Formats: sequence, C-alpha cells, structure tokens
Amino acid sequence: MATTRIKEELLASGQLGQAAFEMMTAVFKSLVMKFSALRERETVEDLRNGFFLEKGTGYVLAIRAAEDDDAAARITYAWGTRWLVDESRKLPFGALRNRLEKRLERCDLFDPSRVAHHWFLADGDDESYPFTTSQLEAIAAAADIEMHPWGEGNLRIGKTGELEHLIQSLLECAGRLHVAEITVICGNRFPLILQLGDASESTVESNSGMLENSAPDSDSVFVTAEMMHVDRLASAIFPQLTDEEVTIFRFWGDVPRLVEELNRSRSSVYKAMDNARRRLVELAGGGHEGRQIMLALMRPILDRSASVPSTQDEREDTRAI
Repeated sequence: MATTRIKEELLASGQLGQAAFEMMTAVFKSLVMKFSALRERETVEDLRNGFFLEKGTGYVLAIRAAEDDDAAARITYAWGTRWLVDESRKLPFGALRNRLEKRLERCDLFDPSRVAHHWFLADGDDESYPFTTSQLEAIAAAADIEMHPWGEGNLRIGKTGELEHLIQSLLECAGRLHVAEITVICGNRFPLILQLGDASESTVESNSGMLENSAPDSDSVFVTAEMMHVDRLASAIFPQLTDEEVTIFRFWGDVPRLVEELNRSRSSVYKAMDNARRRLVELAGGGHEGRQIMLALMRPILDRSASVPSTQDEREDTRAI
C-alpha cells in the first residue's frame, strides 16, 4: 500500500520533515553513483543540501503535489538528475573539454568522426582499435610535456605542438576517441590545470592569442568517459561468458524457464545460477566499477539482437541516467 508520510508531515508543519529528507538522501545516494567527478569532491549530504537550498520553494510545491511517497521520490529523482548534470557541467573537466575540442578543430592532424563527439587522425581510419584505458594513461604519462606560464598567472600544456603530438599518440593507439576520453586522460595527466579552477586558459595556443570564452558543453565529461571505459571493459568480458551463463543471466530468477532451457533439475539450476553469479563477479571485479560493468553486460544479454556492448554510439551521459 502506498504511503503518504512525506505529504502528511508537510501539511502538518508546512515544511519537509524527516520522511522527506530520508527519501532525498536515498535518492541522492543512488544518483551520485553516476557522477564520479562530483562523488569524489562532495558528500551525498552536501549535494542533497545544495540541491534543496537551490531548488527551495519550487521543489517543496512539487513534492506537496505528489500523490504519495513513491511519486515524491520519482520527482526528486528527475529534479536531482537535472541538477547534478548542471553541477557536473561546472567542473573544470567541462572547460578543459571545450578548449581541447577547439584545438582538435584547428589542427589539420585531426578529423571529426562520423560518430558524434569522436575524433581520429586525418591520415588514419575512422574506426576504433582494441586498446585499454591503461594503455592511454601510459602514453600520456610517458609524454615529455611540461606546464608553461601563460599570461597573468595562467598555465598552458606544453610548448606549441606538444599537446597535439600527445593527442596524435593517443589516436594512433585507439584509432578514434570520444573527446571526453581525451579530456579526462589529459586532465589526469596534468591535474594542476584542473586544480587552478580555470581550465579555460589551459589549452590556449602560444601563438593564437586569447580565445573567446565559451559555456561548458552539454554533457558531463567525466561521466561520459567513465561510461565508455566501463562499456569497453564489458565488451572484453562478454565473449568470455559461456552460452549457458548467458542463458542463466537472460532468464535470471525464472527457475522453471531455466529448468527447460538448460534441461536440468531445479537443484542443478540453483547451483548453476550461483556458479554463474560468482564467475561474473570474478570477471567484472568488485566495487562500484564492477557493478557498472555487470549492468553494461546485461544489455546485450537481455537484448538478443545485440552481440556486445557498443561504445561506437552517439550517447552522452545524460541519456543513460
């Protein structure tokens, strides 16, 4: 039976009560898992409080109009998602992405891919090669590039052409990359750029003068790069699953169907389910990333038309939230 504790407390006191804040905390705990960059900087409680302070009366009125507690949670999820996306856009990764994209556009070494937001070498192929994020990080770490003063208190990455050479090396390894992945690799390689809080000046060419300011792009850079990393790991794991394991995950929980599909007894099916679950955990790993990999693996398993998770789409992180 649906509960209405949130509305009852609100009508009784005119303010959101304990039930509402417990609901908000639960919703934000769920949402923040999808915003790694924010999660590393702020606690769930701080983000929840920041959301409430900013949305204020409008949010309270929306909750008051909700039919029950479940409806209030759905409203909070929708409002909270939009707010967290906006907060993500304010992070330095967004500004750095904008400047890197300008560099890509201005340099003859690179061409935009037919896949949205991806880039490849002008003299290369518009396709992805097998690679790992660790390989890209190693390439960036090995690059002999230093930060150089520019203007009044600003820094830029490398001398003229050095950043382009680094990106060229990344694309030689990967074939084509989403600009968000390039951004996060460069941001992690040069963390001082992000710590300055003004990454907009970080990638200005030494001979180009000041570039115009631009608003952050419409996606959350860190989240997009993380999702593509997870999809890539899932793509590598998927072929390692046996046909029986794929069947078990496709009909998970439907024991009668699995008895029929596997031609086994119920007790044997339960044992096979437990073994399949254990092996998936071993392949995907533990923690938050492991759970995300498992979720990515479920997409092709539940969709018979999909063979492996695809990173060659036009998805931005806000579509998957």
